[in-house]
Amino acid sequence: MRVPTLKCSGGCIGFTALLFFVGGLTLQFTIDSFVSKQAKDMLPLKGNDSALFQPWVDHGGYGSPIHNYMFIWNITNPKEYLEGEKPNVEKIGPFVYRMFDWRENVTWSDDDAKENISFTYHNYNVFIPERTSPELDLKAKVYVPNFALQGLLTTVRSALIDDPLLLKIVFEAFRVELALVDEGIILHKTIDEVMWGFEDRALLVLIEIAKERGVDVPPSVSSYIGLQAIDTPEFYAQPSIQYSGTSDYKLTAEYRTWCGLEDLSQFWPEAPEISGSDGWQFSPDPDDTINLFFDALPAVVNITKGDKDDIDGIHCHKYHLSAETWDNQSWFGQTHYLYGPNGVVNATASQTANIMVSKPHFLDADPYYASLLTGMEPADRDRDDTTIWIEPITGSAVAANQRI
Repeated sequence: MRVPTLKCSGGCIGFTALLFFVGGLTLQFTIDSFVSKQAKDMLPLKGNDSALFQPWVDHGGYGSPIHNYMFIWNITNPKEYLEGEKPNVEKIGPFVYRMFDWRENVTWSDDDAKENISFTYHNYNVFIPERTSPELDLKAKVYVPNFALQGLLTTVRSALIDDPLLLKIVFEAFRVELALVDEGIILHKTIDEVMWGFEDRALLVLIEIAKERGVDVPPSVSSYIGLQAIDTPEFYAQPSIQYSGTSDYKLTAEYRTWCGLEDLSQFWPEAPEISGSDGWQFSPDPDDTINLFFDALPAVVNITKGDKDDIDGIHCHKYHLSAETWDNQSWFGQTHYLYGPNGVVNATASQTANIMVSKPHFLDADPYYASLLTGMEPADRDRDDTTIWIEPITGSAVAANQRI
């Protein structure tokens, strides 16, 4: 028996291909629509039985662990630096810690929609030796700037600027006290002490000297020196409020207040309102530019969409900390900068010390800043930029690197 054959012209083949193409688009649209509907149903934090409540309340212990990779910049020529030479720096690390962060005292607002969700934030860090090179020693000593002393000097100078004689007397008392302990604006301490803190007896005496002479020293200027906090800072005891997403699921987990503050006037003169996500969840189908609340400064910054990238098979868009955020003409305002080249944020008001913040290795900054020191390798975007991988249909953050 002869098997019948089908003769098909090129147009027939093309039409068939078009059907498969249109069918593929329809299937993809259907899948995306289904996922979007699922996201709309799952995102709102309606109660502690909501689908995403557990990862929201304990995203340091739920699912993938959060690791902090910490480096110390050691000044290798402290004596020459104090005599006017450029500092030569040596990067030591990374020292790897796992961060556990969670929310407590979670309550919803009394309105019918339960539109707001209040909580207090907690975190602590645990050293992970198996992820840290055995060649690195937390007990090794390094030379680093004494930020706490700089903060005290800034406070005293501001308080006594109209009384130059008293300012001179106080600074002379400081000089005598520091000479007794052979310390100054450069500290020689272990890496562990620099990162996680120690009580500086000399600084304790200096604070008492300032208070005795009528200087109102705020609690943020203390004799305890440390770049990081092992446990939750006391400041975080004040409640924060985020949108629950019950009225608009696209606003889920966006800040309304942070640690009892509605704006950042105590940190920045322009008093920007608190807004944006904390990086855990964004609006589904996010815009090319998104607000992110960056509590490390603290500030509201922009992240911008870059290339597509896959994380464990999940299709994502990579978002980077916007280079324009660090420009003198950005919406932060002129008061936050050095009135000089772009690339550095003046964080003096928020850190109570003369501290300027940049991306690592001065990424996206004017070359002027890198020229102020020696020993630092050039910036590299993949290594140095803050990056968040966002799944675009749901707006969920799949992975992130925070780097400043």
